[in-house]
Formats: sequence, C-alpha cells, structure tokens
Amino acid sequence: MRHGSIPNLTLYLKITVMVGAIAISQPYARSQAVDAVSKTSFDAVTERLDKGGDFYMYLSTAEWLQSLFSTIDRFSAPAKLQAKTDADAQRAMEGLALFKTALATSGLGEVSGVGISSIPASDQMHHNKFYLHRYPTDNPGKVWQLLGDRHDLAEGLRWMPPTTAYASYGSFDIGMFWTWLNDLIRNSDSAEWNEAWQSGLAGITNAGVDPAKLFESVGAKNGCIFTVNDERTFPYQLKDGREVVVPDMGFVIFAKVRNPYIFDLIDERIQGNPNVEREDSDSLKLRAIPLPLPLPVVLKPTIAVYDGYLLIASNVDLLRQVIAVQKGERPGIATTDEYKNLQWKLPNTGSGFKFLSRRLSENVATIVTSIADNPATSEEDRLFLDMISDWYKNGFFLSVAENTDTGYVVTANSNQSVGKAIPAQMMVAPTAIVAGMMLPALSKAREKARRINCAGNLKQIGLGCLMYSGEHNGNFPERLGLLSEEGYLQAGKVWGCPSAEIECGTADTTNYTYVGNGLRDDVDAPQLTIIAYDNPTNHPAGAWINVLFVDGHVQGFPMSDIESVARQHGLNLDGN
Repeated sequence: MRHGSIPNLTLYLKITVMVGAIAISQPYARSQAVDAVSKTSFDAVTERLDKGGDFYMYLSTAEWLQSLFSTIDRFSAPAKLQAKTDADAQRAMEGLALFKTALATSGLGEVSGVGISSIPASDQMHHNKFYLHRYPTDNPGKVWQLLGDRHDLAEGLRWMPPTTAYASYGSFDIGMFWTWLNDLIRNSDSAEWNEAWQSGLAGITNAGVDPAKLFESVGAKNGCIFTVNDERTFPYQLKDGREVVVPDMGFVIFAKVRNPYIFDLIDERIQGNPNVEREDSDSLKLRAIPLPLPLPVVLKPTIAVYDGYLLIASNVDLLRQVIAVQKGERPGIATTDEYKNLQWKLPNTGSGFKFLSRRLSENVATIVTSIADNPATSEEDRLFLDMISDWYKNGFFLSVAENTDTGYVVTANSNQSVGKAIPAQMMVAPTAIVAGMMLPALSKAREKARRINCAGNLKQIGLGCLMYSGEHNGNFPERLGLLSEEGYLQAGKVWGCPSAEIECGTADTTNYTYVGNGLRDDVDAPQLTIIAYDNPTNHPAGAWINVLFVDGHVQGFPMSDIESVARQHGLNLDGN
C-alpha cells in the first residue's frame, strides 16, 4: 500500500500545481482586459495623433479639472485666515468668486483629455501634434467661441511679404472678449470690483475714447508680422564700443474691422501735425508720422485702413509692401522655399497659424551672444542671455491650429521634437529658480573675494609709501606715480580695484584715490589718518570702501562715500 500510494501522490501534486497556476494566472489574464470604470476620451484623442514617433502621450483631464474646481473652494478658509481685516477677507472671497465664475463660463472645464505626439519628418524637422479634446455641446464656453471657426488660412498669408521672419494670424473675437469681461465684472457681487472697473472706463472715456465702440469696431480676424530684411543692414554700436551688424527689422499689425473708429480717432489727434504723410483714396487711407530718433532701423509709425482691415506698421514703406503683396503685385511668404518646406502635412484651413523663420532665430542669437560677450555684462545676465541664445539658435516652426466641435488641435512642423522641447521647457523654470537662488550667493562670494584682493592691493601700495617715506625724510610721495618711477612698486594689478569696471594697470590710471601728498609717516594718529581709499564707484552699488591708513593697515567700510566714513568713525581725511 505504501508503495502503491506514490502514483496517487504524484497525481495530486500535478493537480495542485495546475490549480495553483490557474489561480495565479487568472488575475493577470483579467488585468489585460480591464474595462475602465468611467468613460475617457482616449480613443477620440489617440485617433488624431501620430503613432510610431519618438513621443506619444495621453492624459485624461476630467478628474484633474474637477479637483481644480474643488480646490478653489478650499482657498476660502486660508484666505480668510490670512486677511488682516473683515474687509480684506470680503475682498478675497469676492475675488475667488469672480475667478470661479470666469473659469466656469470659459469652457476650460469641458476639456476631457490632452494628447501629444511627435514623429521625425526628416533629420532636421519634426511633425508634432497637440490635441485638447472636448465633447460637443450646444452651448460651448467662451474660450471655444473666442477662438473662431475654421477658414482658409490663405487669407492671412496674402498679407505677408517674403521678408517675414515671424507671423501670427488667426481668429480671436476681441469684441466678444470685451463683452464677456464687462459682463463678468458688472454681474459680480463685488462693489469694489465694479467701482474700480467703472472708474477705469470713465478715465478712458474722459480721454476721448469710447471703450465699447473701440472693441466693437474690431473683428475676429487679426494678425501680426515681424520682418527681417537681411539685404539691408545697419551697424549698431554696443556699450563696450564693439559694432554689431543688424538687419533692417519692422512690424505690421493688422485686424479686420467693422468700422474705421480707431483710424478716425488717431487721425483726429494728429490733425495739427504738418509733418504727417497723408493719403486718401477710395481704397486706402494712410497716415505716417515721422519720428526724429537716431535708430538703427527705419521707424515711421504708420496707420492705415485698407480693404476692411486696420493696419499699424513700423514704417510706411513696409506697409506699402504688405499691401502690394495682398494685391498680388508682389510675391509673398508662401512663395519662399522655407515656408513651402514647412507646409509638409499641415492643413490649409484652420482657426490660425504661427510661423517662425530660422533667419529670425539666427539674428536674435547673434545679437544676444554679442551682448553676453560684453566684459561689462554680469555673470547673472550672461547666464540668462546664453540660455536665450540656446533657445533661439536655429529655431523654426510652422503651426496650424484648428478649433473644432471636439476640441482644439495644433499641428506643427518644427526643428524640435515635442519629446525634447517639453523637457527643455520644463527645465526652464527650475533652472531659473536655482540660478536666481544660487547666483546672488555666488555673486556675493565673488565680491567678497574681490574686496579681499582690493585690500591686499592697498596694503602693497601702503608698503610702497612707507618705503618711499623712509628714504625721503619721512614724507609720503606727492603722487602714486613716483612709486613706480623710483622703483618702489611695479606690479600692474596693484593699481586697480578688482571690482571696478575699468581695469587699471599703471599708477597714473589707478582707480584708488590718493590723499597722502603732504603727509608724513610720523603723524600723531597714524592708525586714524587716511592715505588712500577706494573710489566710491569701484564696488557694486557703492556699498563698500576699502581705506588705507598711514600705519599701513587697511579697513573696509560698508558705506558709499569717504566723507561719511571719516565723519562716523573719527578718521582724519585731510591729514589733520
């Protein structure tokens, strides 16, 4: 029996292992087919994204937005506790209520998910997509109404000359935004907000401007153009005397208008200026105002009304170029190779587009680098400028935005992948914060070291003066230059304060002030009698002065002028 039971034991072990395996595997199998408890926009978002690239992300925002709204309510208690008076508490509550109303009516709460994707289009270009999904509603929030509908983007392109280096065009209903903001404040429970709003409007009205007419006159289509003309350059002198060649730059702002209210308003204000260039025809009304300023670019502010658009330009020549492009008399940006290459797989219709040319990035990076290389630029400013230069270097993009019933889609071709751009942008704030925290401390440490070196320089000068007086009947030299001429002190760096902006290498150009002429080394109080000191401008903000005394010791004072130092510390500045 004992031997006969072994097969049964083996069978039992096999069955136990199989049951255990099934028990273990069942939870895993179920996890592969888990159904979401609540509905998400995953499918709706991901079907608009590009798969197989180097970046792909989906985020459901429903719970996050609900948490945001509930968090606003939780601010009430801390705001009341922080308020010093009941009036302050009431003001804080009213401000939170207004913000919550604005957020609720904005339509941002309708966003159900966010998706981002990026695929390499070539070695130098990435095709990126950003999608804010929302479910269709009969009455969408104000944000979705303000962004306008899809239309032919060629209407905006027709304004842009080939020299366009940055352009933005799209739909944004300024009049609707004004009405929304006006209603939010007027209908709020805050008497203080209403009073401040009405006071501000009254001030604008008293200046001869009707705010309602101003905003209602502007339509929903508008854009801006920044041009860089590399064929026309100007020399620009930096503070350190170096010359940087900059291209001619200009700008044009244009907006569809319902009436010429803004143009007429400005025209009325400049009627008395005889130097204004004027043109009035059936299709064009133009006013150009010359400015007698020595600038490296052409600046002649110009305003015009043409073809139902209001245009404001940096100079009249550029405005006429833009109009010539719009008429079809001159080629526009759409004919350039750069723009054509960036159009790869981008839609021709949408609510707007943005364009950045590599030419602008390169010029900005060059100018910023030139400023950063200035020896007078502080370490803090240089670090910030280098960061800007890196951002702009070789940067370019063309993006098209589409505002649809199911959300907001941005499709862009750029030199950067979203996978690289997002982490880089995420690091900007921490880097800036760390730099902001560390650089002042490092700057203080550097300045402290410079003060110590400065004191060492003065001690050497003092030693040279004592050596001179020992061989000249106890008299100090009439001027510091005698120390060099007679061989008592030759080191070039001794004559310059390390903190001073201007480097000094000789006794005749020293930025130390010498008052030892007429003094002797046997004065009654050598430890209180000043022989030389820092110029007040040597150290940053005049916050420090190193002082050399007849006995050879040096002492630093956190003050801005030597007279105050002598008066407050009982020192002899004139040798008496």
